[in-house]
Amino acid sequence: YLVGSAIPLQATANDAETGVTNVAFYVGNTLIQGVTTPPYQFNWSGALLGAAQQITARAWDSVGTISTSAPISITVTSAPPVIVKQPM
Repeated sequence: YLVGSAIPLQATANDAETGVTNVAFYVGNTLIQGVTTPPYQFNWSGALLGAAQQITARAWDSVGTISTSAPISITVTSAPPVIVKQPM
């Protein structure tokens, strides 16, 4: 992803017995967004330039049970330089 671009994040969560009440997205242990209704998604624009960032989603059911997704890795880069040449 390029720096400043919105990164779409989405998680699928369900609990047939008690229902899902919240899904939260994290970078490491830092909360970046919570979503309370499906589809559990949002566009994240706060990614840092450089090193890979590990994103997880945590889902809560109505009795407080938490399930955490496997992490995904996102790397944000700067745009390649634009070189303008005069015609010969």
